[in-house]
Amino acid sequence: MYTIYSKPNCPQCEQAKMLLTSRSIPFNEVILDVGQTKMPGKQYMMVSDLKSLLPEAKSVPQIFKGDVHLGGLNDLRRYVG
Repeated sequence: MYTIYSKPNCPQCEQAKMLLTSRSIPFNEVILDVGQTKMPGKQYMMVSDLKSLLPEAKSVPQIFKGDVHLGGLNDLRRYVG
């Protein structure tokens, strides 16, 4: 299962989700809490928690396949073709 760490209004995050959706690949989305209104049924994470998980990450999306960190949108594109 893929996991996409995203934030609101992020074009690259939307592209990553569309790429997986277009290939019928299931994924979980974890949205960074940047003070936005929370939507029921969505999973949120504090930015500091993502930085603890991935100290080298400078942008979103950050994408995992299972426990393996793939990287960002371009990495996902290379991985899924």
